[in-house]
Amino acid sequence: MQRRASAFLVIVVGVALATTVVANRLTSRVTPFERMTAEYRPLMSADLVATLGRDLDTLAALPGDFQARLVPAIARTLGMTPEQFTLLIAGTYPAVAQGAAAIPSLVPGLRSLVGVLAAERTRFVSTDAIPTTNTSTRSMPWIILGAGVAALILGFGMLGYGWGAPILAAILGALLLAVPLATSMPSKSAAADTLNAHLKPVYTAERVAGARQALATLEAFGASVQNDLVPALARQMGTTPADLATKVPGLGDILTGLPAGLGRMRVLVGTFAGNFDNFRAISPVSFRQITWTSMGGGIAMMFAAGWGMAIGGTAAVVRPHRARIPGRKRAAA
Repeated sequence: MQRRASAFLVIVVGVALATTVVANRLTSRVTPFERMTAEYRPLMSADLVATLGRDLDTLAALPGDFQARLVPAIARTLGMTPEQFTLLIAGTYPAVAQGAAAIPSLVPGLRSLVGVLAAERTRFVSTDAIPTTNTSTRSMPWIILGAGVAALILGFGMLGYGWGAPILAAILGALLLAVPLATSMPSKSAAADTLNAHLKPVYTAERVAGARQALATLEAFGASVQNDLVPALARQMGTTPADLATKVPGLGDILTGLPAGLGRMRVLVGTFAGNFDNFRAISPVSFRQITWTSMGGGIAMMFAAGWGMAIGGTAAVVRPHRARIPGRKRAAA
């Protein structure tokens, strides 16, 4: 009976491991997980996060600088009042006027994305190292499934004679416990689940659409300033855009800094919006549950193996049929 119970416990562990893979659909979800971590990895450096924050500071200050410094300076050069020049921009370059007016309402949404990157950077590094830095996450489902199948085979093997199956079950159990501990999977899985929870309120269709619309407005603003407004003003004043940038205070900074800043914003929004489907695919996965199922299964297998070996290696649950020898009873009589 003891041998049967220990074998049954090992079989249960095998079923639990296989069920974990199937229930979480790990074989299909590890690909979007790897894709998402690979695309976010370049954005998660401390330097780039800080640079994105400075870009947004520059964008937030742009409407005030534009109205307080650029409009009066250019208006004087053209012999116009600031009000007249503002009306000229609104009528002739609507993308510039609309972009400048929209920036104060657009920047907070983009700043919240950068804030998420900054707040979750450490957790992302841990999540990105699942199962290890040099091991593909795609191997995880097959390792767990393979361990489950092996546990099933060993469990049924423990119903027979010998210590071979219990010893192998003990070794497999030790591996199921030791490998996650050696690779820091408890802390990594906790970081992954916390990161997942913090991203859920951010990854909505409305936020994705809002980020794309903000980027489109800012890019239209930047393109119109560089390609329409400044060249037209330079022609009207009989100079070149480069010379105009040196004559108008602050214009040179806008012309050099805006394209680079918008380029980084384009990468940020593109990565965020482009991984919407990937996040929806992996968000139901609980890395803690997977990790602790493996470790708990390892402990249970070691206990079951030791329990099975405690009664000796010769006691089989399924005893062989003992052949009857004809005439033996009569001879004994």
